[in-house]
Amino acid sequence: MPQADLLPHADVVVHHGGSGTTLGALAAGVPQLVLPQGADQFANAEALLAAGAATQLLPAELSAEAVTEQARNAASCRDAARAIAEEIAAMPSPDEVARELPKHAK
Repeated sequence: MPQADLLPHADVVVHHGGSGTTLGALAAGVPQLVLPQGADQFANAEALLAAGAATQLLPAELSAEAVTEQARNAASCRDAARAIAEEIAAMPSPDEVARELPKHAK
């Protein structure tokens, strides 16, 4: 099942913090619990935390109990996640941006 079809039905998304899931969940307005492991995942988690759209567990903090607790806590991030989704929805589409680009070429 495509992620974009599933995310609008989720209460919370638990994931590693990759860009695709991070942005997909933001666009769907779903709060997140991020379990970063490497690469850009820590930066993505920090940005989500700063925006109030997620909670986080670091590798040393992982346990079944901690994931359960933080997933429940992530639900309190719903308003921030929905506000970001509204911002994303208000952005111009790629087609609209592409039509504007020639006006800015020199």
